[in-house]
Amino acid sequence: MKIKMYDMDDDGTKKPYDQVIKSLKDFDENYYGMSPFVNIKGYMAYLGYRTGDEKQIAKDLEAKLKGKKMSAALSGHRYMYK
Repeated sequence: MKIKMYDMDDDGTKKPYDQVIKSLKDFDENYYGMSPFVNIKGYMAYLGYRTGDEKQIAKDLEAKLKGKKMSAALSGHRYMYK
């Protein structure tokens, strides 16, 4: 797995950010530009979660990869790919 970090205040990150946003189902444009933002390419993205939620994000990814149900804990911050 490759992890990329972007500075959301850098104008150069707008293009990759917009590409991800266009790939997500039911993205709420009111949250555009909110951070933190984690994109798990091809699976899901999390937007506006809290520090410490990274463990739950990892558990959700593991569940998704195993074909199991993801937790409802961060469902309000999770956007699935189309």
